[in-house]
Amino acid sequence: MTKVEKGNIKNTNTGKIYTFYYFIFKSLVEFNELESLFYIKIKGSKRIKIVIANIGNLLTELGLAYWFMVDDNKTGKGIYLNINCFSTTEVSQLNQVLYDKFELKCSLHSRNRIYIWTKSTPKFIKMITPFMEESMKYKIR
Repeated sequence: MTKVEKGNIKNTNTGKIYTFYYFIFKSLVEFNELESLFYIKIKGSKRIKIVIANIGNLLTELGLAYWFMVDDNKTGKGIYLNINCFSTTEVSQLNQVLYDKFELKCSLHSRNRIYIWTKSTPKFIKMITPFMEESMKYKIR
């Protein structure tokens, strides 16, 4: 069963109050195995997301497309992959996977973001475009 919740947030600069909605879904048991790969419990029910050692074996062009569509953006002629929740070591690991597996030249930027260099951007876009939802293609134009 899906539950819809409503909330309000006040913009501290303007004082305006904005309404937002969010959905609560019942999780599927089938996803428990995947969750246990990418999250570890640290205290009680608190968990943190991790990068697993064999991420290079699991990451595909489809996975890159989803990653980009969810929370990333094109900036100028390059692309940022926002992965703020990971440690610098994990970001470096992902950066290396992008180079080794997909031959994408990247660098680490502030706030633990990966920047895909301008010369690798066309290759990245060509890889992910076939898997992108039509409504999200504005992000690569």
